[in-house]
Amino acid sequence: MNRRRPEDLKVCVLQVPPFDPARMLGGAEVVAVHLVRALASSADVTVLHGFPADARPAGSAAEPGFPARVIAAFPLDEHVREHGHISPRLTGPALRSLQEADVIVTVERTLDLPADAPRIACLGGVGYPHTLDVLRHRAWDRLVVPSPFVARQVREHAPQAANVSVVANGIDLTHFTPRPAGQARDPVEVRLLVAGRPGWDKGFRQALGLARAMEAGGTPTTLMCFAQPDGFGAAGFTAQLRREAEAHAVRLRIMPWQPHHRMPAVYHRADLTLCLGDAAEGFGLVAAESVACGTPVAATPSGFLADMLPPGHGLYLVPPGADPAELVPTAREAMRHGPDQCRHRGRPYIGSHYGLPRMTTAFRHLVEELAA
Repeated sequence: MNRRRPEDLKVCVLQVPPFDPARMLGGAEVVAVHLVRALASSADVTVLHGFPADARPAGSAAEPGFPARVIAAFPLDEHVREHGHISPRLTGPALRSLQEADVIVTVERTLDLPADAPRIACLGGVGYPHTLDVLRHRAWDRLVVPSPFVARQVREHAPQAANVSVVANGIDLTHFTPRPAGQARDPVEVRLLVAGRPGWDKGFRQALGLARAMEAGGTPTTLMCFAQPDGFGAAGFTAQLRREAEAHAVRLRIMPWQPHHRMPAVYHRADLTLCLGDAAEGFGLVAAESVACGTPVAATPSGFLADMLPPGHGLYLVPPGADPAELVPTAREAMRHGPDQCRHRGRPYIGSHYGLPRMTTAFRHLVEELAA
């Protein structure tokens, strides 16, 4: 079989949200940017993304020098937003890029459009209606998921699904590094961090309860989180969170939404990162990034978080639905011993199992295999 040289390949990557490497709003978008950069190092890559339905397509949001072409390719109408198997109304340049591609990669969606190229669909989990729609149609040549947990979900919801590959999400350990040795934590105040998107399903009520319980036990405690980016998350969530914090006398610090490259500094300011949500995590990027930065994590065993790291590696599992006061001993244990566990066990484990080079190499090989 004759293989095309990687540098001759044309790869078309499609995601529904606007593609902006400086303003990634979720784990799937973070992974997509990593994959595009990796593929563009050896192939000709074009990214197609949505734009507001009431606006004209704008120019690329990617920074100057970004290694791929980025095209605002289709309006974000209700069909595209709500479904998983989609027929976006592509602009002329976007349609040509799709038709000329040797491999098509879609993020959290599959395409109901004619195209001859083999198709790779990336699916981070099976927790939303559009992801179930993806599984119902099975319109892929290869489905890529980030963990064995999601692979099991796929088998449960779509027993006939074939060609499923696990490629773990990748953490850039050259960027997500522990805090500098001379940068000491506050010896008095404890800072708890909820680093995910704003929403009650991310465990904010449990986080508020833990902060209140620690304060009641004599430890000054501040809960840190992010404000909602425009057009993202449930309307009014930040105002509701402020009211609940005031009602329970919890010190709350709401920070502006941060670009992904600034997240290490955020983890460095925290004593403990909280992943206490009840939504099943397909991977758990926040937990892995926090441990890589030397900040331990307290998490419910939801989804892949139950199996991400062995015991003693900086990730402390707590019972889902536990009374917040019952979490205080685990939180104190994590803050006392977790930083050393993160540095000496967690980071090496993440590097060998979830390092960014491992993910990007596996994905490049997959693209080249399907293009052969």
